[in-house]
Amino acid sequence: GRGALAAAKLAAALLFAGGAFAVCMGVFVAVQLAMFGSRALSASLQIADFRCLFPLTLGQAEALLLGAGLLSCLAATALAAALSAAFDGEFPALAALAGILVFLRGLIASGFLAGPLDFLLRAVPFLAGLSDLTGNALLTLPGGRVLPALLYQMAVQPLWLVVLLPLAGRAYVRRPHP
Repeated sequence: GRGALAAAKLAAALLFAGGAFAVCMGVFVAVQLAMFGSRALSASLQIADFRCLFPLTLGQAEALLLGAGLLSCLAATALAAALSAAFDGEFPALAALAGILVFLRGLIASGFLAGPLDFLLRAVPFLAGLSDLTGNALLTLPGGRVLPALLYQMAVQPLWLVVLLPLAGRAYVRRPHP
């Protein structure tokens, strides 16, 4: 039925995106290991940034970045599926996705949108950067609680999957036949 087809479509999108991410990151890690060797991964992250607040090695930091990147990739896939289900054509869905993932990220990176809504903007799926891992990028939540940006992003990214995948599935099922 239509429900099974929608579930298969969403599962295929997640598997394809996750698999592509895993292959690309596997090549990245293989090249890095070939260039620097595995001993470099045991070095302190403070070599890369002396202001690092977290007691991580480069290998641990890379594993966290890969995990955050995979979560972000899957969250962006859920967002793409929801936009695809919401719009009738591919171009409006692609334009909306580019606006959210590229244009909005540029505005955030420039500091133009920084301020009290920063916690909402940081919830948009992106790959985290090294400054997020060092603990120097902090985020103030409503109520004054301060968190490292990476921990916040890793907590929020699964919510995109939990919220948007069921909405996309429902929209695909309810979409009229062409």
